[in-house]
Amino acid sequence: MKIKKRVLSSLLCACLISPAIFSNVNAQENQCPDFSTMNPDATFNLKGDILVNQDTEHDKLYLAKKKEILKFKGTLDVTPIKNKLEEVKEMVLPNSKAITELKNQLKSKEENLSKLKEQLKNTDKKSENYKKLEEQVTSLNAEIEGIKTQLKAVDEFMQNINVSCLTFSMTAKFTLPEGVKFKDEKPTAKLEGNSKFEVKSTTLNGKTVTVVMQLKDQDIQGTYDKFTKMDDAVKNCEDTLVLSLSDAEFEDSVKNGNHNGESLVANGDVVGNFSAKATIISGNSANFKFVMKSEQSDTGKDFALKNDTNNKNIQLTLTIPYDVKYEFESETNGKDLPQDVKDKLPKPYEVEKGKTATVDEKGTEKVTFDNVELADGRWIFNNWDKTKVENVSSDVIFKGFWKFEKVYKVNYEFKSNTSDKELPQEV
Repeated sequence: MKIKKRVLSSLLCACLISPAIFSNVNAQENQCPDFSTMNPDATFNLKGDILVNQDTEHDKLYLAKKKEILKFKGTLDVTPIKNKLEEVKEMVLPNSKAITELKNQLKSKEENLSKLKEQLKNTDKKSENYKKLEEQVTSLNAEIEGIKTQLKAVDEFMQNINVSCLTFSMTAKFTLPEGVKFKDEKPTAKLEGNSKFEVKSTTLNGKTVTVVMQLKDQDIQGTYDKFTKMDDAVKNCEDTLVLSLSDAEFEDSVKNGNHNGESLVANGDVVGNFSAKATIISGNSANFKFVMKSEQSDTGKDFALKNDTNNKNIQLTLTIPYDVKYEFESETNGKDLPQDVKDKLPKPYEVEKGKTATVDEKGTEKVTFDNVELADGRWIFNNWDKTKVENVSSDVIFKGFWKFEKVYKVNYEFKSNTSDKELPQEV
């Protein structure tokens, strides 16, 4: 900070007596400092995380379905920004702790006043106690008004702190895994439930989308020309920013099985800076500059990195399952399976690497079929080549075998053995 605390402290004391005294202080040149050459007053980390379909993938790897829509979100804890702005306030307003204490006193005294008034209402006006309560109420009212007068002077002082040269920017980069793409050629990003920040731009380069965020309406002149406006905007935003990206999906290479059993990793990163010049009406100013970086939050850390305590990369791992498919074969030479049999093929499903695949997706290891009756015979299901595969490390195919059984028809016919006599209809 350029301005010393003792100077600000004396100015604040003077302000509480007569704000006009600022006109007697020498003003500094009204121009923006070169923040690029300034060392930051603080560099701090913001805890971030990546979610897919609301899953942080902290307790286990995310098992993806190849045809599902992938909804990626990034979260960022911005409470350190709020805390740092409080430090700026202490630099601009050295007695901020005392002011906080005044506010606490005001709240406490107002609560006590309410209780006293309630007692007074229920006390006999002719009693000695009523007079004592009246005196206490009068005294407490005077104390409250005195505190309000002090706080009003502080508010007027804060209202006279101008802000200029404001730059608040956070740049988030999110890189999709190999085999994943955004459904839209120009993906978008949206901040959920937050009116204090806004997305300024979204660009896509290869698999990396870059999202620039800033304070809402920051580019409109006068939006944050007062310290109180800037303070309110940051202080009243949610503690955690949630950034939603356009829907993503797997590329054909994944859908066709080229990545089965693999782990695909998405990465994220956020950098930012927060700088401004705070000037009181005398012209004396305080410049501040904060630099922000991101690191993985502990609560959402990638399950793949659970044992790597030093790794702070923000990432999320998708695991691609193996395919479990079915085939039918004929065990009868010269006989191909008819369509009625082929139609009984179970639907394929997916299984996670290292897990057990069973012939029945539900895990019963039992799948049987009714006979298929045709005009010349019937097809009978015989058996599967296997009923389960443990510790799956490749695609699984369960083969079922059918055999054909020819059916011979038996016809009956009555004939008369008596010449010139035909069997009557009754026979």
